[in-house]
Amino acid sequence: MGAFHFFAVRRFPFKGTKGSVEEKRQNEMHPKPLAPKTCSNFFYFCTLKLMKMEDWELDYEWLRVRHYIKDSMQRPNLPDLDAILFLIGIQELGRWEDKFTKEEKQDLIHIAVCQLLSSDGYFEFEGRDADGWPHYKELRPIGVEGVEGQGRLLKIKVIDYFKEMQDKDSEEE
Repeated sequence: MGAFHFFAVRRFPFKGTKGSVEEKRQNEMHPKPLAPKTCSNFFYFCTLKLMKMEDWELDYEWLRVRHYIKDSMQRPNLPDLDAILFLIGIQELGRWEDKFTKEEKQDLIHIAVCQLLSSDGYFEFEGRDADGWPHYKELRPIGVEGVEGQGRLLKIKVIDYFKEMQDKDSEEE
């Protein structure tokens, strides 16, 4: 599944737009990929996955990830988004400590968010500091507004993260 791809979808009707209603529907259903820098007043950008993944699909895949983690960690309850981001942060840090401070826990969640969004060009890995903590540089702002939209984006990226991990595990076998 990999990286997010930006797609432009024409908003119809435009003044002076030619073409049948069917052509307009086809354009909305099958968007043409564009480079992110080609934005104009006639286009708006959204990710293919945010646009195409229906709510029920997202809910189903999200629940699968939550159950996978619950079962793997032998926990009685399903983890929420913050707990999963925390675990991804630990994975990306590459080491486990018995206790993390509150600030370190926030840093681990930040590491996870940066890692998840780096494949889409939002962040770039800069390197590790003297203590081995990864650092990222923000390349561009995240175009998704609102807590709900950002949560949806992160859930999709978490789903992709675990699918990629499963693909790597199956290749090694």
